Amino acid sequence: MVIDKFLEEAIMSPNSMTHERPRQVVILGAGFDTRAHQMNYLPVRWFEVDLPAPQELKERILKEQNHNSEANQQVTRIPFDLTSESSLVQALADAPGWDPTAPTYYILKGLLYYMSTEQAKALLHSIPQGPPGTRIVVTILPRYIIEKMKQMNLLSKVGWKTSLEELKA
Repeated sequence: MVIDKFLEEAIMSPNSMTHERPRQVVILGAGFDTRAHQMNYLPVRWFEVDLPAPQELKERILKEQNHNSEANQQVTRIPFDLTSESSLVQALADAPGWDPTAPTYYILKGLLYYMSTEQAKALLHSIPQGPPGTRIVVTILPRYIIEKMKQMNLLSKVGWKTSLEELKA
């Protein structure tokens, strides 16, 4: 997947301005994403932020499948509602192993579509401003592609709410 290749290269290559690599990766709305387990060879600490129920189910499935427990130890799961008024900064600060001084990559893959524009903007604004080298990686589609997918009946059961244009506004 393109985002995995981008992430791997970004983590392994020092930032051209700071000459530092990210030391943490935060996956917001992690769901059943297994990137942290698949990419556990990278020299970063992984944090997965999501609602408690998907995290518990994911943990149970990983244990049932005897998934690499060493990789699991490199992942800190943070139960948190990304649409709440609560502080993402505080949730991260309370997480074991979190370093607010470390360059961090935040991944929001396939997440913002399902939020209202207001929720998506609030979430983006709630991401802590880290030191130089901190980056936010977002996947979002332009409105015309979403509309075309609706016309093709590809989104009949998906409640996509936000597009690139709406986030820019």
